[in-house]
Amino acid sequence: PPTRRSAVSAEVPFSEIHFTVEFEVPPAFLDRFCELAARLTDATRSDEPGTLVYQWFWNQDRNRVVVRELFRDTAAVLAHFEAPTFQACLPELVAGASVVRFEVYGDAGPEILDGLATFGVSHYRPWLGLCRVE
Repeated sequence: PPTRRSAVSAEVPFSEIHFTVEFEVPPAFLDRFCELAARLTDATRSDEPGTLVYQWFWNQDRNRVVVRELFRDTAAVLAHFEAPTFQACLPELVAGASVVRFEVYGDAGPEILDGLATFGVSHYRPWLGLCRVE
């Protein structure tokens, strides 16, 4: 295959890091899960300008949720991890719901990936593409 240097256009914003996280949510934890997700989303919206996308999606049965996250760069991911609301909510969130998939897309270094190792992260490095979203 072509090398990254020859295959990647200068238009591709490869400093961005994407997360896709899927949770399985037990019925008994559903209400609390929704409260925690709302709290995280509100804090991320108001306090983390480097978080560009933070969206939650339910499946039809409302027992699985996918979170799509897009961060401007490594510094934005680390700011998210270090945010007080994230630090307060994450332990309860992962204690009540199971992480069944965690994918990281982009040039995430060990400062990001090492902290996610317990979730069995799959990491995909940039290769080829374009992005026209502003």
